Amino acid sequence: MATTSGPQRVTRMQHRPGDEIFAVYQPTGRKRRAVVVAVDDVTEDTTIRYFADGMEEKLTADKLIPVEEVVPRSPKRGTPRRRSRSRSRSRSRSPARTATPKKKRPPTPRRSTARTAKAVRKADPAIDQGMSLSDTSSEPETVVTRSVTRSRKRVAVSAEPVGQPVWTESRSSYPGPMAETGTTPMPTTDSKKQILAPRTTHYEFLGPVGVLLMMLGLPTVVYALYFTCSPTTCSIRDVTDVMLPAWRDWFSLEASGLFLAWFAFHCLLYTFPVGKVAQGTRLRDGSQLNYRLNAFFSLVISMSVIGLSQLVGLRLSVVYDRFLELITAATVFSFILSVFVYWLSWRKDAMLAAGGNTGNVLYDFFIGRELNPRLGANFDIKEFCELRPGLIGWVVLCLGLAMKQWELHGHVTPPMILICVFQFVYVADGLWFEEAILTTMDITTDGFGFMLAFGDLVWVPFTYTLQARYLVDHPVEMSYPQIALILAVEVIGFILFRCANSQKDNFRRDPNSPSSRKLKTLPTARGTQLIISSYWGFVRHPNYLGDLMMGLAWCMCTGYMNIITYFYVIYFTILLIHRASRDDAMCRAKYGRDWDAYCTKVQYRIFPYIY
Repeated sequence: MATTSGPQRVTRMQHRPGDEIFAVYQPTGRKRRAVVVAVDDVTEDTTIRYFADGMEEKLTADKLIPVEEVVPRSPKRGTPRRRSRSRSRSRSRSPARTATPKKKRPPTPRRSTARTAKAVRKADPAIDQGMSLSDTSSEPETVVTRSVTRSRKRVAVSAEPVGQPVWTESRSSYPGPMAETGTTPMPTTDSKKQILAPRTTHYEFLGPVGVLLMMLGLPTVVYALYFTCSPTTCSIRDVTDVMLPAWRDWFSLEASGLFLAWFAFHCLLYTFPVGKVAQGTRLRDGSQLNYRLNAFFSLVISMSVIGLSQLVGLRLSVVYDRFLELITAATVFSFILSVFVYWLSWRKDAMLAAGGNTGNVLYDFFIGRELNPRLGANFDIKEFCELRPGLIGWVVLCLGLAMKQWELHGHVTPPMILICVFQFVYVADGLWFEEAILTTMDITTDGFGFMLAFGDLVWVPFTYTLQARYLVDHPVEMSYPQIALILAVEVIGFILFRCANSQKDNFRRDPNSPSSRKLKTLPTARGTQLIISSYWGFVRHPNYLGDLMMGLAWCMCTGYMNIITYFYVIYFTILLIHRASRDDAMCRAKYGRDWDAYCTKVQYRIFPYIY
């Protein structure tokens, strides 16, 4: 193979969004298929995303590979076949047999990705052997890339010592090197399908059987908490004595109208051009969605409307009287909404969630098939449901339950005041820092299906108010030392929760800021850094620990003798342990050996010296 001119530096025209490539993933050394997501016009950073798991790598311009054109060697001609004597004797009888064989034309390189990959592996056996980049050798790795051009005689080849994940084989199906054609390629059908609709190859929650049990079990738990913690009793010992009301008492048009009016009211507030517009994380196709950040504005307007309604004589305590009917209305609505977004996910060019495209209708319906279902360009259904009707509705239910305690007992007890204040501050904090939710797993990774719809609209408002509803019918009086202990747990938990989240968000936005430069970090092979000091050096999820401490303080407001009222902190502990294990698995696949090194420095996930 003879080379022509020397190396020429690659420009950002060499790869375009939609190009399919093979990349060596440094933490594991495995050769994996990927697609170019975006090329930054200013820094020339190139972002790729792996097909198998959706992980992203970002390569800077100096890590791209120089290109040199090589003319492939002509195919060797076979040696002349020796003729047998018998064949020579028959020469005069069969002149056609002695005709000179035609010259075979050199094989034309085709743009078929499978044949291209096969040709590269044949030319460079090191690619088939996996060329590990994770060993400790101090010598830089040399990796070869090839891309088929329009010409039948020329193949673009490049090689350069590198020390980061690099391109090992170009699989672009577009004619010619991008730096030479000067045209913007369009993604192929296959690559576009891989970007928008990657096939999910694994199940969570025990697969379809597990999600079926959850779809039946979650509403059952909500109703069970309502019936077991009633005005007459709230004890596990009395569960068998619970009397269910008549079916007509489970549903009413008034409660359904109240719920729909509340939902529509927040849909209207969401469309108000108030608050800044922020961009979400970069998606698999390189785009970023815009989000109108006006959740705190919606909270202020909602509280103002609630206050005005009390001045004109409307009873907020109606939410206690219609609690069961509101649960039914919200459950039915969440199911209808889930059917709608599942149907919406089948439209053309919908970007599907990496974990919600198994092909099993029941599983995808529960997990969420589409990543970011939207109405129009700006109404994001998932982000809207995460923060507005359910979360603010939680606060409204708490206030209505406090009003009911006032009506029944003539005063509001200190534990009820603590519950309302704690949960109002918790919700207001989340809405004030609305932009932080755009980087959470719910927004960036999970699809929007029955799991999130039911969780946002039913589970959060109607189970998180269990302590306040208990205090309506079973008032608890506490001493000053008990109140001081509850306040201490709440304040410490809130400080840990807020400071850890703020520190993480600030570091993500600007790792070179004065506050971020003080943190000790562990550099990774991906070019990113992991915090190993301050709150994040204490445990891997200090925000989870703070969240659990606040939940414990809410439950402590009901006393210490009733385990049903501690349902929230028990459930939330299980939820966060499961989420921490999911985070750990994703980070291990993402960072490889660097994550193992991080785990040796920060050993505990949530609870120091325990877990």
